[in-house]
Amino acid sequence: MPNDSLLWVTAAVQAEGKGFDFFSSATWSELDGKLSDIKYGSMAIEDVTFSGSLKENQANFNLNSKYPTAQMDITLNGTLQREDIKAMLIMDVDSLNLYALHLMEKPFSTSFSLF
Repeated sequence: MPNDSLLWVTAAVQAEGKGFDFFSSATWSELDGKLSDIKYGSMAIEDVTFSGSLKENQANFNLNSKYPTAQMDITLNGTLQREDIKAMLIMDVDSLNLYALHLMEKPFSTSFSLF
């Protein structure tokens, strides 16, 4: 975070599960959360939600941002087994303004889809 400070984060997270061995089919977890307010320098980032789960070796994670300078949906799905890990990432970025997020020194804004 160049030349800025992370001042505070307001979030709500609900998580539950059983087990610590991610490769065991008996391990499971559920995660839901919302980032309501992130004060970063002079900006206040909000409207970011996320969810995830792990059940019978199937992992899923979703992130949705409706924040105007970072509007995107990200999905990560995978299979976790000791001998084989597979994953698929899908990103649908409607608007990402790295200059407005103070991550670039010169104006830079983009949108893209990644499968």
